[in-house]
Amino acid sequence: IEVDNYRLELESCECVGGTHSLFAYNNSSVEARNSTFRNSSRAGVSLSSGTQALFQSCKFIENQEDGLCVCGFSADRSPAGTAATLEACSLSSNHACGLQVLA
Repeated sequence: IEVDNYRLELESCECVGGTHSLFAYNNSSVEARNSTFRNSSRAGVSLSSGTQALFQSCKFIENQEDGLCVCGFSADRSPAGTAATLEACSLSSNHACGLQVLA
């Protein structure tokens, strides 16, 4: 799933594979509940360029890099205010970090 400057809501979804199961950027808004992000070749979820996200009771598992990557800057490396809130989530069996935060 790729989200560019848009609002996305997921409820009880299984997002599997791809480079990222979910890639959101350019001031997007994401709310995910009871969803799983797994088996991506990079991060299960990657957020950048001012995206705001809320994950409730989600799983980030078995991704080849990070379960969730929050990148605080935009493509030109200027600060963008990207943020994520996780509530009752599980990050496990990822090959790099469960959660990676880059300022």
